[in-house]
Amino acid sequence: MKKTKTITALILAALLSFSAVFSASATTYFYSSGYELYKDDNSNGWIINSCSLEADEISLPERLLDDSVTTIGGMSFQNRSTMTYVFIPDSFTTIGAYAFSGCTLLSDIVFSRNLKYIYVGAFRYCDSITDVDLSHTKLTLVGNTAFYDCDLLESVILPDTLESIGANAFANCPKLNKILIGKNVNSISTLAFNNSPNTVICCYYGSYAHNYAVENKIDHMILDRQPGDVNGDGVVDIFDATEIQKYAAERTDFDDEQFARADLNHDGYVDVMDALLVQKSTVGMYEIPEDIIRY
Repeated sequence: MKKTKTITALILAALLSFSAVFSASATTYFYSSGYELYKDDNSNGWIINSCSLEADEISLPERLLDDSVTTIGGMSFQNRSTMTYVFIPDSFTTIGAYAFSGCTLLSDIVFSRNLKYIYVGAFRYCDSITDVDLSHTKLTLVGNTAFYDCDLLESVILPDTLESIGANAFANCPKLNKILIGKNVNSISTLAFNNSPNTVICCYYGSYAHNYAVENKIDHMILDRQPGDVNGDGVVDIFDATEIQKYAAERTDFDDEQFARADLNHDGYVDVMDALLVQKSTVGMYEIPEDIIRY
């Protein structure tokens, strides 16, 4: 009997070293497997406060006790010099301020499908990130300096749910050459792409992002515009060439959108040269390039 009690005590001690729950006033803290998490009466699930793990690859916990883990707290993984990969389960809605700031080797991130908020400086100075695909998320906010000074960042795809992009969110990103912004964004800071000179905003005609790009003279591409398709039937063919020839001969008129589609060589005129390019494209002698408006 004495031996059994001793073994039981050792097992309990081991379990306590693995995980423990503490309460301080209205806040409950949980310590488990290198994570410190907490929640209070205002929390929508558990929040990661810190992590002592030094692993190169991190898969975040999805549930704890009887509740989901929903938030990566501020600075919780800051300056992890060896972290290369992080998996964020679908229970998470929020990435807090400076959560992964300074993780210079972090290059591969799997984002939660339910992610809504990326706060200030969350991925600042993450020099190894090249591509960010958030198209599958429910993201509404990219906060100030969220991806500031990401030296190798080239491509960003944002979802249609996005509403706001903060100041310097993608500033100092010298290689950023494509960012897709959906139709529902209604706020983009004038400093969002400060000192990111190669940025091309991929947007929809007449959207807030389109008007923003024009007003701030940022190179952009209209996603729902097919160069050469002046009659809007979804196909570039000989009928479009005929319409361009009629315009050049002043036998018809184009609205601004038709003019933009017709001016294939971007010389500011619609003439027989543009018609010729359309004709060549129909027989495979010319490939119409992406319609990027440059300043």
